Amino acid sequence: MEVVVVVMEVVVVVVVAVVVVVVTVVAFRPNNRSHEKVPIFHSAWNKERERLSRGKQASLLRALFRAYGARFLLLGLFPLVDGFVKLGQPILLATFLDYFTLNSTTSSTEAWLYATGVVLCAVMLAITLHTYYFGASRIGMRIRVGLCSLMYGKCLRLNNKSFNESSVGQIVNLMSNDVS
Repeated sequence: MEVVVVVMEVVVVVVVAVVVVVVTVVAFRPNNRSHEKVPIFHSAWNKERERLSRGKQASLLRALFRAYGARFLLLGLFPLVDGFVKLGQPILLATFLDYFTLNSTTSSTEAWLYATGVVLCAVMLAITLHTYYFGASRIGMRIRVGLCSLMYGKCLRLNNKSFNESSVGQIVNLMSNDVS
């Protein structure tokens, strides 16, 4: 029995390690470069600026949602799965522990299935949680890069009078701290 538990723990560790390696490889793909991602945000912002010409108000939030909203909504499925797995794991654990009570009607095969379900739930929790955080970090990074490029372009278009009214420190502070 103890050998089986150790084997199951090793399997969980191997699965998590494989997921981490796969996610790391995905993180360094060439399509994560800013020169490929910034134009997506710029086109969304330009559509918002077109609203100004029609007399409507431009919204940075709407531009961000237009550029990254679909990915962000898709990423929201991971916490949803995480919630369902968190609901299922205690139920599986309770039915597994029922096997050890006196006069239990649970067979040993069912107990093994419930134990496997508990372990699979733990693996699913690790995968969904880490995938969610990784995806949210990537979207956050892309938003920050897009906003910084927008601010940088605005700084390059400032005339001398406007540039003299604001110090270099204010501009650097805006780009380093306030965008975050």
